[in-house]
Amino acid sequence: MPSAAPALVRPVPPTLIQTTLLPFEGKITYDSLLRGYNLYFGAGIRSSLNETYKAAQERGRLITRLDGDNESATPQAIRTRNNKLLALFQKHITRANSSPKTLEAHRATIARFGEDYLLHQHPPRGLIESTADDIMHYIGTLGDNVNLMSFKHLCASYAIPGALPGKMLKRCWIH
Repeated sequence: MPSAAPALVRPVPPTLIQTTLLPFEGKITYDSLLRGYNLYFGAGIRSSLNETYKAAQERGRLITRLDGDNESATPQAIRTRNNKLLALFQKHITRANSSPKTLEAHRATIARFGEDYLLHQHPPRGLIESTADDIMHYIGTLGDNVNLMSFKHLCASYAIPGALPGKMLKRCWIH
């Protein structure tokens, strides 16, 4: 039987619940009825959930409003998210044992893709929202003036848990 929230909150979240989410004055709320399940999450799943939550938070992917006043869609917010993703991208490609000059060139290529192409889409998007079609279209507009290896590294770095599905990785692996 559904109960009020305080009676269901266990000392150690996360807790599996069932509730009804409702829009109210642009915010997401619930109907004050929660149904809890007698389910224990082990350390591995708790760690994974926490990692996924932090990744979504860093990328501005948590939805907290329904009124269209999405601050995470502004060009400045997208640039901030892109910079965070570019830092992760740079960490990933550092393992490729390339020279600092090559690493910076890869980073600059992907930064230009985000700035020159994705931010000019309607609505503007960030690197994390990019698709294989975006990458292919952007590469097509550059002709021979593109470093394909940069995009291979980008697709490989998106294999970070919670970033993009494996299908995306396969589709954007450029030969």
